[in-house]
Amino acid sequence: MRINKNKSRGASLIELLVSMAILGTIMTTMFQLLRDSQYRVTAEQDFTPVFQEVRNSVDLIIRDIHRAGYPSPFTYAATPDDPLLAPAPLQNMFSVGLVGLPTQTCLPTVTCAVPNGFDLLLEVNPDTNSVVFKDQVQWVEYRLVRPAGSQTGTLMRSMIPKASGTDPYSTAKLTPVIENVLNDPANPADAIFTYSCAPAACTKTGDINQVLVNVRVRSYHRDMQTNQYRVVTVAGLAQKMNPGY
Repeated sequence: MRINKNKSRGASLIELLVSMAILGTIMTTMFQLLRDSQYRVTAEQDFTPVFQEVRNSVDLIIRDIHRAGYPSPFTYAATPDDPLLAPAPLQNMFSVGLVGLPTQTCLPTVTCAVPNGFDLLLEVNPDTNSVVFKDQVQWVEYRLVRPAGSQTGTLMRSMIPKASGTDPYSTAKLTPVIENVLNDPANPADAIFTYSCAPAACTKTGDINQVLVNVRVRSYHRDMQTNQYRVVTVAGLAQKMNPGY
């Protein structure tokens, strides 16, 4: 009879330490990947709604610009060469398109300033088929409100019925459209609204044929990895569809 003299032995202390080190490295990597994945999911959950809100708001602004200037003052036979001399009830039924601010309307024979880059006023008929709006043009205003010392502002929107002899700026009923706007009203180069005109220079609102809308918005929360706010920039180009005056 042969007797096997080789005895089975357990793992040595060094082998156990090596195995534990390898397992620890694998577990650390897995937990790091899991944490990074959770951070990214949280960041996207914060960022995606901001992008969608800004995109929808820019689309709304562009639609309002497209509607501005209709119906034209000269659609009505009773409108004189200067639409501001038309009867008050008739003035509320037509749109002159883009209006200079603050409290400034361009006359056909007078040069006036174009709207500034952070405050836009339009005369709009939201729906010509609507019983409510078909005979009543609305003043639609977009105004950036930024408190002193704040790093961000809020782009506000107002829509009120056009009323001849009334100041649309002071009577505006503003509601928030976009929060955490980074565009700086102290920096004209950072304008939300930029105008291109025909044939060249913008001397009055009737010259405007395109409006570039550019909005920079900060995320609501800091990124958990970088501790920085993420920034979304959304731009859109609105072609003025109606001539105005």
